[in-house]
Amino acid sequence: MQTFSLPINGIQCHFDTDGVVTKPDGHEFGKWTTADNALSVKPAEGGDAIKIAVDWAFNGNNQLTIAQGGTVLMAFAASTDGLPRLQLRNNVLFVDPDGDGDFWFQLTCKFGLNAANGNLVVAINGKESEIDGYLADTQSRFRFEFPDKSFPSGVPNAFVLAGAWEPTGKKDEIRLHFVPKGAGLEIPGKPLNLPGQLKVDPRRNHLELFYQSNSFGAKRLQFAGSLEIKKGWKLVFRIDNASDGSLKASTIEVESTFEWDGGQGALVLKVGKSKSNTAQQITVGGRLQATFDSGASLRWDFEYINSKTGSKSTTNLATALQFVSKNAEVFIEYRKDGETVSRKITGKLVQDDFVLSGGIEVVNDPNGRRVGAFLGVSW
Repeated sequence: MQTFSLPINGIQCHFDTDGVVTKPDGHEFGKWTTADNALSVKPAEGGDAIKIAVDWAFNGNNQLTIAQGGTVLMAFAASTDGLPRLQLRNNVLFVDPDGDGDFWFQLTCKFGLNAANGNLVVAINGKESEIDGYLADTQSRFRFEFPDKSFPSGVPNAFVLAGAWEPTGKKDEIRLHFVPKGAGLEIPGKPLNLPGQLKVDPRRNHLELFYQSNSFGAKRLQFAGSLEIKKGWKLVFRIDNASDGSLKASTIEVESTFEWDGGQGALVLKVGKSKSNTAQQITVGGRLQATFDSGASLRWDFEYINSKTGSKSTTNLATALQFVSKNAEVFIEYRKDGETVSRKITGKLVQDDFVLSGGIEVVNDPNGRRVGAFLGVSW
């Protein structure tokens, strides 16, 4: 086991990683743990616990250290005696110094993220230190994994914060902020904002984050839940509770816009309502369905998977849709949410889309053109 030394009542005592405090002659002085982030020693002979103020921080190897007066007493590092285990329980840090499960102590912390590199910042007693690791999970959780850099082949530790997700950032991007459970647990000026835009996985229509960790390469954070497309192109993502109780179910609403364009069957939307050229573009997976109404007009629907169970929903893209010629240019005219909309599409069609036979005749077109395919649907 590993040990560090500190004086108690003028006697230099040894503290080991099994929670035992011994005198210089080898006899037991008592047991140690933590209270209010200080060491708390319970003498074997009875009496009140003795508190000893110390400092805690993570070093460049991602090891928790204990110090006093600016001098590091020990780093809880991987050794032949075992691998330290660090985990969060309801946002309280629990430490097993040698990983054998027979002794734990706990520390209260605050948390933040370094916006430049996505590393976790931990503050203990107001002292901030940074852990070099990465966010990665398949269960929607704020899960930050990090190895002991002095022993890279060992099993890494992972901090899973308890709390819930909420949207943050610009209105033309999908970005999320994690709200930790408990008051005052977020470091001011270092919000727990994910280090990048979220996308939609078109295979399952879940949110996901891909980002590049400076030290560990490409990483992925997946959000399990469901998608619903509401009136006005509002996307509603429901993120499920995590099975371990660390995550409260969250609802993320995203305003978006849709413009007719050439496609391959998926639905391409821009985040936000401003139709900005710089807005984030997302793709929702599904299947376009064209149905003839009376005459030559179409009803256009989009069938999509709206939950992880595989159930499907349908949203209407347009009714009474017609292709119309005005001044030699082709427009689509359709009704959506009770309004009539006209969009010029000449530049969005390739030459092969105009065919001499088959397809849909362009209304009022002096050249008698027909549209043979549009938005990935042929007829």
